[in-house]
Amino acid sequence: MLFKLAEDGQLIAVFRAWRVFSMIDPESANFVRDSALAKISSLYLARNRGIDAGKMVQWMSTRSEWAEEVKASLHDPSRFKSTVDKSADAIEATGR
Repeated sequence: MLFKLAEDGQLIAVFRAWRVFSMIDPESANFVRDSALAKISSLYLARNRGIDAGKMVQWMSTRSEWAEEVKASLHDPSRFKSTVDKSADAIEATGR
């Protein structure tokens, strides 16, 4: 479900789905949170926003804190969306 939501650009719904899952299965919540990062990268940034994978890799390799920022923001829906969208905007601006 997170895959489809991320691909469709439904970041708030990604948050909500993760939140429900973390309540149902708290022992697996961190695993799902960590995997959400990959889904955001490959599905939201690449497929939904159309960001080139090479640009993503280049930008993320210089921003090691990016992953932790996204994971930490997953506890607040508006912060999560804002963090991901700001990252997407920064990646798109790379190399212009």
